[in-house]
Amino acid sequence: MITHPAGEQPSATTRWRTCREFRSKEWPDGVVLYDTASGDTHHLTPAAFQILSLLHTAPRTQEELARCVLSSDVTTVDDESLAMIDATLGHLEQLGLIESINH
Repeated sequence: MITHPAGEQPSATTRWRTCREFRSKEWPDGVVLYDTASGDTHHLTPAAFQILSLLHTAPRTQEELARCVLSSDVTTVDDESLAMIDATLGHLEQLGLIESINH
């Protein structure tokens, strides 16, 4: 598990949301994202952009994201998939594009 910038590890019930407006351009190997608030430009993998797009529509938990990214038919999510989602969330959080919402 990675360390998140806030220093606290998110729980299974932690919800995530986007916290910035951005513009994007898709390319075959990923997406270039322009953060309109900071002026920064980022290159994201297609999977990272898919997660960011899902969070832009509604806050979601790590498991909800995994189910959306993997398949709507998935009933349980394995540890490897959750680790990939966690790493992506940590990266997007470090870029300042998302934030956690603890309820």
